[in-house]
Amino acid sequence: MDSQLGEGTEFTVYLPAVEGPTAAAERTPETRTGAGETILVVEDEAGVRRVVRAILRHGYDVVEASDGEQALRHVREQGATFALVLLDLSMPTMSGGEVLQRLRSLTPDLPVIIFAGQGVRLDQFPGATAVLSKPVKQHELLSAVAQGLNPPYSIQNEYSRAWCR
Repeated sequence: MDSQLGEGTEFTVYLPAVEGPTAAAERTPETRTGAGETILVVEDEAGVRRVVRAILRHGYDVVEASDGEQALRHVREQGATFALVLLDLSMPTMSGGEVLQRLRSLTPDLPVIIFAGQGVRLDQFPGATAVLSKPVKQHELLSAVAQGLNPPYSIQNEYSRAWCR
């Protein structure tokens, strides 16, 4: 520190050099992209569907369903097309849990990732591939989808932890 009356103060700070990646680079999650797989997004809130579609536009085709009946209709008509389902747990008319049961009877091996509130566990929904708690971050969603398409895997975010089959 150098200070002169009427001139001001000058501070000199010496920071050690660090080799290797920067801290920001270490914290930046890997962005995964798909290979054109089709994902069915079942969510009653249009705004959430738009955000999920925008996130998944990096390499995935997205088909949207605003409720359970529409989702089941899509699966009956084009079941083999879908590589994975993202399913909101809390929907009017038909709950995500009921949709999951019906999906399992139609396509037992189709991976299904449930979006839920905090505190929901994978073991509460037999047949689900994983549970992601809302709010979910972009890198968490992309990672979960990539892992869901390539088992075995574990999927987690800062709000939930689910070890998957």
